Amino acid sequence: MSQTVNSTVYEDEQATIQQQNLRRLAFLTAALAVIPAAFYTYLFVSQRDWRYLLLIVTFLVLIPASFWVIRRNQKGDHILAAWALIGIIFYAALGVVALISNVGSAVSIATLILALFIGIQTLPQRLLMRVVFAGIFASLIIGLEDIVIPYSRIFVPVVEQFSITITLFAILAFLALIITQFGRLRLVNKILVAYVSIAALISIAFGQVTSLVLTNILTENAGKSLQPVAQSRGQALGSMLAQQIDAIQALSTNADIQWQIARSNRTHDPDLQKEMERINRFDAIWRQADAANNNDQPLVNGRLYNLASSQLRNFQQSFPAHVEMMVTDVLGGLVAVTNRTSDYYQADEEWWQMAYNNGTGGIYIGVPEYDESARTNIIRIAVPVRDRATGSIIGILQTAYSITEIQQLLSQPVGETGKTEYVFLSEPVERLGLDGIQIAPPELIQALKDLEQRSYIELQLGQTDSILSAAPILSLNNKYAVDSLPWKAIVYQAKTETIAPVQQQVRIINLLGVIISTIVSVMAIHIARRLSKPILDLTQTVEQFKAGNMEVQAQIASDDEIGYLANTFNELTTQIRQMLFGLEQRVAERTAELEQAIRRTEDRARELELVSEVAKAAASQQQPDALLSLVTSLVSEKFSFYHVGIFLIDENREYAVLRAANSPGGKRMLERQHRLKIGQEGIVGNVAQTGKPRIALDVGQDAVYFDNPDLPETRSEVALPLQTGDEIIGVLDVQSTEENAFSEENLKTLSILADQISIAIYNSRLVTDLQRALLEAQALQRQYLAQSWKSLTGRKYLGYHKTLAGGRPVNQTIQRAEIVQALTSGKYVTIYPKGSKTKDGDETPALAIPIRLREQVIGVLNIRSQDPNRRWDEDEIALLSSISDRLALALENARLFEETTRRALRERTVSEITTKIRSKTDPESMIQTALAELRQVLGASHVEILPYTPPSETQIAEKGK
Repeated sequence: MSQTVNSTVYEDEQATIQQQNLRRLAFLTAALAVIPAAFYTYLFVSQRDWRYLLLIVTFLVLIPASFWVIRRNQKGDHILAAWALIGIIFYAALGVVALISNVGSAVSIATLILALFIGIQTLPQRLLMRVVFAGIFASLIIGLEDIVIPYSRIFVPVVEQFSITITLFAILAFLALIITQFGRLRLVNKILVAYVSIAALISIAFGQVTSLVLTNILTENAGKSLQPVAQSRGQALGSMLAQQIDAIQALSTNADIQWQIARSNRTHDPDLQKEMERINRFDAIWRQADAANNNDQPLVNGRLYNLASSQLRNFQQSFPAHVEMMVTDVLGGLVAVTNRTSDYYQADEEWWQMAYNNGTGGIYIGVPEYDESARTNIIRIAVPVRDRATGSIIGILQTAYSITEIQQLLSQPVGETGKTEYVFLSEPVERLGLDGIQIAPPELIQALKDLEQRSYIELQLGQTDSILSAAPILSLNNKYAVDSLPWKAIVYQAKTETIAPVQQQVRIINLLGVIISTIVSVMAIHIARRLSKPILDLTQTVEQFKAGNMEVQAQIASDDEIGYLANTFNELTTQIRQMLFGLEQRVAERTAELEQAIRRTEDRARELELVSEVAKAAASQQQPDALLSLVTSLVSEKFSFYHVGIFLIDENREYAVLRAANSPGGKRMLERQHRLKIGQEGIVGNVAQTGKPRIALDVGQDAVYFDNPDLPETRSEVALPLQTGDEIIGVLDVQSTEENAFSEENLKTLSILADQISIAIYNSRLVTDLQRALLEAQALQRQYLAQSWKSLTGRKYLGYHKTLAGGRPVNQTIQRAEIVQALTSGKYVTIYPKGSKTKDGDETPALAIPIRLREQVIGVLNIRSQDPNRRWDEDEIALLSSISDRLALALENARLFEETTRRALRERTVSEITTKIRSKTDPESMIQTALAELRQVLGASHVEILPYTPPSETQIAEKGK
């Protein structure tokens, strides 16, 4: 019955803990649901994707569902509420996997672990097996959903990383829970959780290792495959630029263009300074025309429409990517142009200077830029125009090559997500893509530096993890102007495309892991039940034995450790049964001994209580004789002894004198002043000498026993010393009419009693001595006060008389009746006349109150009233008595002050005389000074100092005779 009650109490405690855990987990679920709901709300507002709206609804539903779980838990149905919370987690996991890609594996694992976590924390252990199956089933459904879902899902890299983090956190939390709670689980649940945990961890580890290895392999292959693509893109751009340069150089040999340039060069003034002034004037005119958008201005018109400009336009028709072309003479002045430029003078431009190259010539290829005239992004290409006959430079041909054809190269696909771009390593570093020209981000610049040593690199471009490869721009005909360009062709591809096959394979592996975990769980249940059954049977046997069934035996089903344990248990129960039979007999014996010990203890406690009562009564009596009589009576009464006597050592320490006794014989002994010689007569004399207790259990056989005729019935006797410190002051003699009446326990008790009596006697003597000393001190004090105040009666005034008319000193003794009575009795005296005069001749009421100082009367406060009917009440008498006491203190203080003043005056006089004597060095002068000072102070007419001669030894001896 007790076991059942304890089990019920334990289950109730566990249910309370599980309800508390469930409430915390439900609150945590509701709180955490707000975070993803807010995040997906932000994504929905920014991207307007309906799938984000579904995710918001999915997580918002968790909040009211969690509070429903809390309410059900509060109503007592925490098991249903716990299953509902597991279902809520499963619902959220299905929604996330259905709408977001690349999170299925992590979410399926997290769902299994969270289900186990919630089950262990909130459900009874008997339901843990069902929780395992529910978690595995949920993981299996999520894995299938992640594999076979038919429509496209959202890819959110942050969510993918966060799901992995959540999964790792869930694994760590679950491991911590298993470590802390493993000891509380049932054996079946321990085996089941261990099998499932190991299977899940192996599946997770295998999936992650497989994913990592395949990802690395595919990433490396993708990176290596991107490098040839980058090289081909670089060669394509290099070949395109080389073709354009060849075409421009061929154009520069056109006869019309060379004739037009030569004509312009012939117009130059030999004086270079004057020629530059002319060019500057032309430049100013040109700028004015450009500002006015005036192509009809002769200078502008002459450059737009001539033989060379016609050849340039013909070239543009053949190569439309050249959106603007111009030709300058040898000094940089415009010769021909297809479009009006912003200025006339071009020799200050970088492209002109690089192409002229101080007269040696060079090919210039610029970085992409936006041309205001052409209103498009172009690459400037400039080549020198050489005379066909001499080869000398006569001008510069420049073209603005549109990047449209280059972007056509970039439009060629690289897989599904791959892109090609050209990076121009200038300041700032720019990148050319299908979206136009942009400044290259720092991570791309650093990646290009790292690619000098590697064939590919992984980096994040924007929010996309990518694989990047790069190659230089090279021409097929080794054209130096192209091959030396600091340009790079880069090809990058999203990593998700590269590892897409791996992710699908990982999903399948994880699904297989869940299936394997399911199979392992089924096997674990069978194995757990099979392994735990013998132990559970043995546990039930132990419970029966614990409940009182001493005949129960454990079944031995195997020869392993469990069988050995069952056999050991059977042997142990047999030994216990045998021990119980022996113990019952020993318990009976020990019980009897214990009862005897208890009786002895009770007797001892009763004796000690009696000792305490005797000691308390003795402490209340302070008179020695009365104390001793009280002690003997109490000891005899409380302990029922025949005779109790107390002997005290006399002053000469020769005899032990009987001072108190309770028995009739003892009282007769007191009357004749019975005493025993110390060390010579009886047990009492022996104890008085040795100071050690002595017992005569049979007085007839004790050689020291004193046969007392006054105590004929004595059969046993004990004597105990009465000691204060090391001094023996007496002996406590106790006699009984029974033989062997005193045991060791009695001796201990009586020893304690003897010590208490010794202390009481010592205290009584001490009180008596103190009282005697106090009486002597009080007598001396009264004598001193009487002498001191007697010395004051010789003064001129003896008192003071005060009336309504005034006051006067009293200089003679007043012998009134009330004054004499007050002085004699020391108490106040009242006199009320009855119509006749007093013997003093007064008819007025009188009150005399003695003035007392420390019980010594030093005067009288005499008060009379003119009213014959005056009566003194108690309050007035008390007030006057108080005034009398205060007056006594004031008079005593005045006397002491006067006495102190006289003593100080005397000491000062002595000090002055001593100082004067010490000021002399001659003995005779000292004597004269002493005589003079004494005569002056004492007012004496004759003062002398007589020398003293000590008597000799002979004189002393004669005087002694």
